[in-house]
Amino acid sequence: MPGLSALARRLACLAWLGLLAAPWPAPAPAAEPGPATAVTARGLQGAPILQRIGPEVYRATPALWSVATAPGKVYVASADGVLVYDGVEWSTVPLPVGVNATLVRRLADGTVMVGGNDTYGRLELDPLQGYRYVDLLATSGLPEADRRLGPVWEILETPDGIYLQSQHFLHLLPARGGDTRSWPLGPDMRSLLSFGGELYARIQGRGLGFLRGGEHQLFPGGETFADTPVAAVLGWGGSRFVVAGSGVWRLDDHGTELALPWPGGALSVYTAIGLDGGGFLVSTLDGELLWVDAGLRLRQRVELGEHSLLDLARDNEGGLWAVTDTEVLRLVMPSPWSVLDRRHGIRGVVADTAEFDGALWVASARGLFRLQADGQGGVRAEALPWAELETYMLLADERHLLVAERNGLRQLRPGQREPTVLHDGEAVLLVQPVRGRSDLAVAVSDHAFFLLARTGPEGWQLRRRWPLEGMAVIDLVQTAPGEFWLSDDRGAPRRWRIELDTATRQSDEAFGADQGLPIDGPDRPKLYFVDGELSAWSKGRTYRFDRSAERFVEAPTPEWIASLVQPGKLSVVETPMGLFAVTPRDLLLRPAATLAWERVHVGGWASTGFGLPRVSRGGVLRVPVWNGILQYAPDGPVPALPPLAVEFDQLVVAPPGEAPRLGEVLRGALELRSQEPIRMRFTLKSLEPGARFRYRLMPLVPDFSDWADRDLSIRGLDPGEYLLEVEGQLPSGRAIAPLRLRLLVTPRLHEEPLLRILALAGFGALMVWASRALGRRRLARVEAQNRLLEQRIADRTLELERANARLAEMAVEDPLTGLHNRRALEQALAREWARCAEQDLPLSALMIDVDHFKRYNDHHGHLEGDRVLVDVAALLRTGLSPPLEMLARYGGEEFTLLLPGTDAAAAEQRAERLCEVVGRARIGVTISIGVAVMYPARGELPMSLLRRADQALYEAKRLGRNRVVRAEA
Repeated sequence: MPGLSALARRLACLAWLGLLAAPWPAPAPAAEPGPATAVTARGLQGAPILQRIGPEVYRATPALWSVATAPGKVYVASADGVLVYDGVEWSTVPLPVGVNATLVRRLADGTVMVGGNDTYGRLELDPLQGYRYVDLLATSGLPEADRRLGPVWEILETPDGIYLQSQHFLHLLPARGGDTRSWPLGPDMRSLLSFGGELYARIQGRGLGFLRGGEHQLFPGGETFADTPVAAVLGWGGSRFVVAGSGVWRLDDHGTELALPWPGGALSVYTAIGLDGGGFLVSTLDGELLWVDAGLRLRQRVELGEHSLLDLARDNEGGLWAVTDTEVLRLVMPSPWSVLDRRHGIRGVVADTAEFDGALWVASARGLFRLQADGQGGVRAEALPWAELETYMLLADERHLLVAERNGLRQLRPGQREPTVLHDGEAVLLVQPVRGRSDLAVAVSDHAFFLLARTGPEGWQLRRRWPLEGMAVIDLVQTAPGEFWLSDDRGAPRRWRIELDTATRQSDEAFGADQGLPIDGPDRPKLYFVDGELSAWSKGRTYRFDRSAERFVEAPTPEWIASLVQPGKLSVVETPMGLFAVTPRDLLLRPAATLAWERVHVGGWASTGFGLPRVSRGGVLRVPVWNGILQYAPDGPVPALPPLAVEFDQLVVAPPGEAPRLGEVLRGALELRSQEPIRMRFTLKSLEPGARFRYRLMPLVPDFSDWADRDLSIRGLDPGEYLLEVEGQLPSGRAIAPLRLRLLVTPRLHEEPLLRILALAGFGALMVWASRALGRRRLARVEAQNRLLEQRIADRTLELERANARLAEMAVEDPLTGLHNRRALEQALAREWARCAEQDLPLSALMIDVDHFKRYNDHHGHLEGDRVLVDVAALLRTGLSPPLEMLARYGGEEFTLLLPGTDAAAAEQRAERLCEVVGRARIGVTISIGVAVMYPARGELPMSLLRRADQALYEAKRLGRNRVVRAEA
């Protein structure tokens, strides 16, 4: 980081864990019951991990009504039709012209049913064309009057069949076939619900009862809900419950009983879904989501926004999907994971956390915060006025809290509001306990290393101070009691040995290149300590410290290190849960008593900006992230995520000149004919975003490609057997089984070996017959040739003239694209430069480059790359006016368009139009264009115009490609 001070570099490291890798002392015995126990046992009530998806992402009119899920799919009913999300992109399935989709439901057999205005039907998936809507009302056989439904509001599956509730009618599609049945509905029908094979309905002013054969029958106590909204009828543990606006009611054959009134009064409940093992989630029209457990306890109440929560659905990965009028929400609730952030009073990037004196203390870039439960399921935060600047590290036990902050080192005791000052006047960047000694700790400031001792009721005291003598400590690793390894931002790591009882430093040694550890370059070695062994990551390699030789030696890189995104920022932290390996982009856990590292999955979604993990005495894990604190507080069994494997979302064989067909995989093999192109799209059937894939085709391409998107095309293969291997990757690091497919390519008829032999034999016989016939005719032709000799001489002269003209033409033509080549361009540039200078006209040049062409070549092959260049050349001819304008292939994937007499505005407009034409053509690539315009003048060279256009092209690529940049005049 050139230009940054050593202190700034160390603060950056601290923000992402650079300073702590030593263990904390063994957990102290649990405190007596009280406020502290409440915090350590359950953790503070955090907010669910939430993802908001707006119209800028799903790309449709922001008018949503309903949601349903399937493995790897989400369906949303909207004003534009059904929106479908597959974990990668959103698409829209329209209904008949002008018709909204008001409802979407997935049945037990996987059928996706859709309701709209005056229509209902299902989605069908064509493997080649995608989803389409199939209207079922049109084929119902009902009279026209019974088809005037209005909006469809509910679709329910029962043993009788599928019931569809609309504004005016109730329709039944019988389970055993037969004619669709229809009953008119009155204007007071409010809710249609199902449970246990029964259909329930609430009629305003009358109440809740069974709906049988179109007739409404109140059950005992059903009049309780005459004027109260009902969200669901649910059941578990042998009981039935009604989730209503007034609370949760127990329902039996004798009547209803209020089992859980809502705190604070009635709620505008709208929809509810049951949870595995009992309990439910219920949404309200006020944007709230509530979790009630199987014991009818209100466990969580979350406000998700101002808009009404109109529908809920759960996916097979533990995710909950909700829709408002304008947004699709994805969260995990209930979940052992939650987040504490600025909604709970935290400000600034969090560096560390600690539990002390019945509260959670948070060190951040904006100071020190004290968080406590407010008694109503929320959090009360207090900013400590004496720590308003950066706070870096915390060290807590049941009696003392040490705070390392911008102005020094402070100490608090239970109930104390003002701290005791242990060191003042400079930033103390870290504090940590001494390995194996509960009565000692160390701290590091900008200029000194401190040894602290705990002495009775007074708490911590500074015992000894050693100057750092110019070191800029960016890391501290303890390998034994009294052995400290200090990573220096200005040089080689140093090992200090301190006699702890006498507080004397026994040695100070540097370990650099002479001791086997390379340190040159801007990045310093990253030290970590695992299983009693000190190691370092430096310059892309692993080094292990050999104590017998007192030097570092290169060692094989462990698999868990190789899996890290940022191994150069690694810290290893010991906790009661086990070892955590942490970088800003990685969070791995090796549980206690195991040797297997596993990537931590945060609620099924990827996170980033990980900080220092802390585990409380009550087993609550807290990890700072870029926007708050992740909190893991398991309460009961945590459901396992389903296994993932790379699968085909689409496999299409597209022979030239024939209709594409689906590829049929039998026993892991796909049979093809020689040179038949295939198109593949892969899927993981996961709704976690960010999936990537890489491929190899043995024996043709033995090495895996770079990670890319999910589409792969193979132009065509020669006869033989190949093995396609595809690996998948998600940002969360979940295990994914690869896909392996054998490609059995058989020769075409003319490529069969026997036919080739017969053809060669026939060709040989033909040649023998032809040679004999030629001998007989040769004599006769000699005389004729003599007669024609004179004429041939004249003709030869004409042919030579034509050949010379053709050679001159070929010398200025690109053989692949048919455009002019660079030589022709340079000739034209000199000519037009002189002409425009004479007539005082502008001369414009467009330098055009195909974006990421090397990557396209690597993925699709050079033949496919040549085809793309030919296609791009054809598209660039759009609007070309030769001979005044010239389009040339400048070289490789670069083209040049010369526009004499064209000013800057017109040239830029022309470039924008060409960018749009290539982008719309969907040939698999885009282009970037640099535009330069000059008025030729004496003393300037024509090539200066192309150099300026090339510089503008470079800027267009630097800004992200697929754009136009004009050089300054």
